[in-house]
Parts: sequence; C-alpha cells; structure tokens
Amino acid sequence: VIGDCQRRSNRWADAVAAYLEAGKQQGTDAESGLLLAASVLQDNLKQHRRALKLLEGLVERGPTDEIAAAALVRQARAHRALGKGSKARAILQRVVTQFGDTPSAAEAARLLGNY
Repeated sequence: VIGDCQRRSNRWADAVAAYLEAGKQQGTDAESGLLLAASVLQDNLKQHRRALKLLEGLVERGPTDEIAAAALVRQARAHRALGKGSKARAILQRVVTQFGDTPSAAEAARLLGNY
C-alpha cells in the first residue's frame, strides 16, 4: 500500500524501497511487490540491469505461474533495452511455451511479433 501511494505521487525511489521491503516477506503479495519494484525500476527509472537482477531472483523463488510469466516478460524487456535481443526472444518464446494460458503469454506473443 505504501509503495502504491509513493508510485502515484511519482516518488519512484521511495516506491521501489517500499515494494522491496514488502518483497522480504513470503507469499504472493511479496512476489507482487517485487514485480512492482522491477516495473518501476524499468519503466520510470530506466534501471534495466537492477530490474533484471531483481526479476531473476523473483523467478528463482518459484512464484505462481502468472507472476513467473510476468517476471519473465519483464526480463525480456530488460534484455531488449540492454541490447540483448536474442536473449529477449528466447525468454519470450519460453513464456509462450511454458505459460500459454496466461495473459503474459499473450503479451509475449505480441512482443515476439515486434522482432
């Protein structure tokens, strides 16, 4: 909740800090917090390397399929921003194949069409 308030106020660094604090817990809410922190890092602060590290750790935690798929799509976006298009495509293909029934898989398929 605190992270959401900070984000709505365009206080990006504070939002990331709040989401990271929430991410120290266990469960879906914590995983969602880490995904939101990575989103702010990528979309608002353009810190793709930091977001990528966070997203890789999130996927290693073994989150729900939807969170894992969303984190992988974000990883692909980070790789693309860092000039690693082939790595990004491979991750997007993985999302489509492994998580085909999720909204993130549909997004991954759309993004693959942009390559």
